[in-house]
Amino acid sequence: MYKALASSALLLSLLFSHVCGAMADNISRNVVSELAPSGKLRAAINFGNTVLAQKDPASGEPRGVSAELARELAKRLAVPIEFVTFDAAGKVVDALANDAWDIAFLAIDPVRGAGIDFTAPYVLIEGAYVVPADSALKTRARTTSTSRARSSTPSWCGKRMGRRPSRCSAKSGSKPPPA
Repeated sequence: MYKALASSALLLSLLFSHVCGAMADNISRNVVSELAPSGKLRAAINFGNTVLAQKDPASGEPRGVSAELARELAKRLAVPIEFVTFDAAGKVVDALANDAWDIAFLAIDPVRGAGIDFTAPYVLIEGAYVVPADSALKTRARTTSTSRARSSTPSWCGKRMGRRPSRCSAKSGSKPPPA
């Protein structure tokens, strides 16, 4: 658990610190080899969520928050970046079984998240139901429990960080807001 918490803390500090220039001199080679075991950082990008990632129309390269965070992490680790792109979050999770990526940017999902360590969220996305005025759905309590159980809290996640820290347990981020 300590290893996972320490790794999460280090990754967040790498991503969000205001230190300029490459930081590989300050990063343990063990951390670099844990995050990028092949010598390059393979970042899963989900084009299914256009708020966080889009395909550049001219170059086809990923752009958006997820792509920029992955580029910055690779830069600070002093390794090349390789984007592994998907059109849905479920496909990103499925590709984990084939060791297709080293890091991903996913919503915390207790069902799909088995075997994945999540950090604290890097962005909070609020959602709302919009229904016709005469709809029977007047309160959140009238909607299905499945729709309430999904998280709208994307998190950086990696698969090589050891055990899941308790603050990132399967229940983290899955509680619906008060009615």
